[in-house]
Amino acid sequence: MPTSKSRLAGLLEIFFKFLYHQFSWGYDFVAYIVSVGLWKDWIRAILPKIKGSKILEIGHGPGHLQVELFTDSKEIFGLDLSPQMGRMAFRKIEKSGNKPKLINGNTDTLPFPPNSFNTIAATFPTNYIKSPKVIGEIYRALKTGGEFVFIPVASLTGKSFIYNLATILFKITGQSSRIDKTSFSELISEYQKIGFAVKTEILELRNSQVLLFHCQK
Repeated sequence: MPTSKSRLAGLLEIFFKFLYHQFSWGYDFVAYIVSVGLWKDWIRAILPKIKGSKILEIGHGPGHLQVELFTDSKEIFGLDLSPQMGRMAFRKIEKSGNKPKLINGNTDTLPFPPNSFNTIAATFPTNYIKSPKVIGEIYRALKTGGEFVFIPVASLTGKSFIYNLATILFKITGQSSRIDKTSFSELISEYQKIGFAVKTEILELRNSQVLLFHCQK
């Protein structure tokens, strides 16, 4: 028999699937609310970890990180399964004065030749990040010495009423109020099996923290 927590997790998964596709216009608002306004801080936390001149972001969503990544010395690509998110990101990138290089596609079969990217990045990816096939595709598309960097989870550490309330809601939905790196040991093992050298670190941010994975080819 499924528990009430597992039923809630299933309902939330369906909700966020619709939010990412059919109701993508409300994605930023919901992300802002559930993160107590810290969503973009969490996404930006990955920026100093992205190295090299040719970058791929998988699961680019509305395009916030895409816009932040553009510089004269970098060639930026993005891939996302959601056409709705692709359209939102395309408009955002064009509005910033840059040329979008976005692909509507699946991480199971990255449409790039081997050894293409210095860094592949993702922020808050869904369960595809655990798939051996996806991990193998990421490994194939990276240059030797390149890294896959991603943030799978964040938690709130602020002490005011609103943060305490949000922390309670996080716990109801099965998320911890503090990040426990040991709970990701199975995921680390999956990446090591493919050939990655894996390191993790917790980044302390304003009223929150995020877990960062470094997976080097």
